[in-house]
Amino acid sequence: MKPNAPEKIYLHIRPNKEIGSTWHGNKISDNDIEYIRTDVLKETSGGNDGASLIMKERQRQIEVEGYDETHDRHHTPQVLARAAVAYALFDDEAGLLSKAGENLWPWGKEFWKPKDQKRNLIRAGALIAAALDKLNADNAPCKFSIGDRIRRKGNIGDEVGHYIIDVKDGSYWCDAGVTIPLSWQDGYEKF
Repeated sequence: MKPNAPEKIYLHIRPNKEIGSTWHGNKISDNDIEYIRTDVLKETSGGNDGASLIMKERQRQIEVEGYDETHDRHHTPQVLARAAVAYALFDDEAGLLSKAGENLWPWGKEFWKPKDQKRNLIRAGALIAAALDKLNADNAPCKFSIGDRIRRKGNIGDEVGHYIIDVKDGSYWCDAGVTIPLSWQDGYEKF
């Protein structure tokens, strides 16, 4: 085993509700497979109380799913919170709430992966944490000012860049209709 390799990876195969089984002929679809890295879950501190479970799930989302700050910058805090509400309302045994959760889900069906009630509430809490992180990033202090000319860091060939004409709604508004979220500002430089 490589030094940085995970201790163990569990393979969980999700049942396909439409056809009543996991198997599609002799193959398993990639959409039916969920990998769970146990080393990521062990590395996070905390016990089995609600806050610790939510923290572990958020860490899993970042480390395993790749839903980190870079990924989350493409979503508003409201969209992340809406996903959290969808999971919180989903109860497989309570048809009506189940449909409400599915209807609130902001992304494609391939990303809708409800589990049992406890797991769904943990996921909902982790999504709320992501929404709060996004809100904090959007309200970060401005590194640049109106009139500054900026470009992506290391983009030496870009001698044009963009002039900041306004700062509002958690973004730099630049010439040529370019909008740069404040959460991206560390990837830019003044020149």
